[in-house]
Amino acid sequence: MAPETLPTWAAPELPTKVGDAGERQTVRAFSPQKMLTGGQVAVSLAVFVLSFVSFINVFNIFDLVTFFAIVYLLLLSALLIAAAIFRFSFLSKYFGFLSCYAGCGVLMVVVGTNSLGIYEIWGQIVGGISIAWGLLEIVAHCLYYRGGLITLMD
Repeated sequence: MAPETLPTWAAPELPTKVGDAGERQTVRAFSPQKMLTGGQVAVSLAVFVLSFVSFINVFNIFDLVTFFAIVYLLLLSALLIAAAIFRFSFLSKYFGFLSCYAGCGVLMVVVGTNSLGIYEIWGQIVGGISIAWGLLEIVAHCLYYRGGLITLMD
């Protein structure tokens, strides 16, 4: 079977893309960048689900601070998911720090820190994983940064 007929996830290499400095880089089907982006989606989705479960809890409506913290976590985790999957001009204009791994990592640490206090032990588990993944993205930014975040659609 020729490489042209293989699906993009099974192809040995995906098409090249231009980085910030104008050099061409090859994005491989299974690269550390794709792994970081996929992990960002998975962890952000876990925080989103946990926040949503806490949001529909009827007793959190009466605690105003917890209610707004949960809404804040819902919005930030949705922002991280959108930044990892798609490229929006709105995100690059108003949330430009999400175009690199360090910016996403810092926001993951913030989201993980905020989710430590919600929904008992599950909040601590998901928050700890989010903090660890955010720190991993910050370290990976120093090692793998080559002109921007690679989304899952690239």
